[in-house]
Amino acid sequence: MRERFQLPLAMCRVQYHLLGGHWRMLLIAVIYLGVAVIGSVSFRRILRNEPLAAIVGWLVTGLTGIQVLAAVFGGCSAVHRAMLRDYETKMIESHRLTPMSNVSVALGYLFGSTLQVLLLMLLNVAIGCVLVALEGRPVSHWLWGNLVLWIGAVSLWAATVFMGLRSGKPLSPAPALIGIAMVTVPAMFLPGAGLFLGTYAVVFAVWVLTGSITVATPALFFVVLISFILGIFWVSCAAARYRRPDLPALNAVRGLLLLVFWLVVATAGIIAYEHIAPRFAVQFYAENHLLHQWVATMILSLVFGAVAVSGAVECELLVVRGAAPRRWTDRVSSEATCLIAALLIWAVLMGVGWPVWVPDIWKPWGTLPPLALTSPWVVTFGACVLAMLTIRGVMAVVYPKLTAGKLMVGLFVIIAWGGPPGADSLRAVYLSDFGEDPVPSFLTGCSPAGSIAGAWYDASFPRLPGLLVQAVLAVLTTFLAWRMNRRSATGTAEPASTRQWPSGAQNGGG
Repeated sequence: MRERFQLPLAMCRVQYHLLGGHWRMLLIAVIYLGVAVIGSVSFRRILRNEPLAAIVGWLVTGLTGIQVLAAVFGGCSAVHRAMLRDYETKMIESHRLTPMSNVSVALGYLFGSTLQVLLLMLLNVAIGCVLVALEGRPVSHWLWGNLVLWIGAVSLWAATVFMGLRSGKPLSPAPALIGIAMVTVPAMFLPGAGLFLGTYAVVFAVWVLTGSITVATPALFFVVLISFILGIFWVSCAAARYRRPDLPALNAVRGLLLLVFWLVVATAGIIAYEHIAPRFAVQFYAENHLLHQWVATMILSLVFGAVAVSGAVECELLVVRGAAPRRWTDRVSSEATCLIAALLIWAVLMGVGWPVWVPDIWKPWGTLPPLALTSPWVVTFGACVLAMLTIRGVMAVVYPKLTAGKLMVGLFVIIAWGGPPGADSLRAVYLSDFGEDPVPSFLTGCSPAGSIAGAWYDASFPRLPGLLVQAVLAVLTTFLAWRMNRRSATGTAEPASTRQWPSGAQNGGG
């Protein structure tokens, strides 16, 4: 049964008192404003020979950097600290006994724990309005830029809430997200990843705050919309995980929604690359980079598909062992999830590649592109299907036996998907030392990532042997999973967990 929506006032009030209440907020505001005024006056006296407009411009740039640090690092840290405190004091279990709805608790952590950060951001907005007016720029641009920054930061805060509302110790995704963004944004590599992580919203906000772009840029509204939808998605997943931490929040349906969202964002990133990179990242741009973007996006899409498949398998196993499903979304079969995920990846990204690669493949004009067993189109689809089936089998075998089942599946993905291409690369380096031509062998095609890359990069790449190896691995893991399910059906599997959840948790909203 879906829980009713409630405003997060009670949860925000609790977080507000834990942060010190009125006097702490007032003290922070007074100290911060005093430091800002003294610092600005001192900066002006040090650079008294410089024109006022230049000094104000430097102050606006510095204030923008402080605002970004407060929004991204300060906000994620505040959310993580609040959830870690409630986990260590068992307060999170007390929250589950209250009539607060799951969404109100998630929103309470999202906005209640960041009240001090929001106070600092509002003070920076007020200070920036004065500086921008002295600089001679429209104050509205400063206000719109702060709104874009806040929306991008909230999507990261929501991801932190989702990672924190778990049965174990809360985790923070901020270091990983920010680290990936620092690589993807400057080099314009995998622009879809920068959009998906919400970091492009922060970058666009900095451009607006410093006057590099105008507010009417269409790309700005698209980036803000992506961050807004992503924030809502993470809050929904956090609410589902809060009420039922025994079931995965990213089940088959939510996992597939996440995959669809990633495919849409990644497609937009690939299409926009040809328009953005030649203007803003000339040193990184090359004509063949579109192929790199496309292949890397397909490989990364397999990881998102694996998330949906692993969630479907986990729900199946937990329901068989006695857990009550939240809704019908927890009963979607893992086999259907595998096929849907593979079809989504293949259909969406083949649609992106159609106008790029068909002119080279569609010869002579008017004939159908080749769809033989060795064509890149068929190899890509086969690699997607076999990868999803293998993940399903590995998850079904590993998860019931190990508490760190998902971690083992992640290690399997790293080793099985990256190991064969890595070993073949070492072989190529060894052959090149002796003057031989380092042609990729079938070993690269033994992984889905290697098959996809080899099929599109090299026309002479041996494609069928690698696919056969993947098929054998998929059949083997599927057989082992079938044996595990058969044991569960005959009652030889482990009994359901005896952990007691609060009243209403078994049928709580999701």
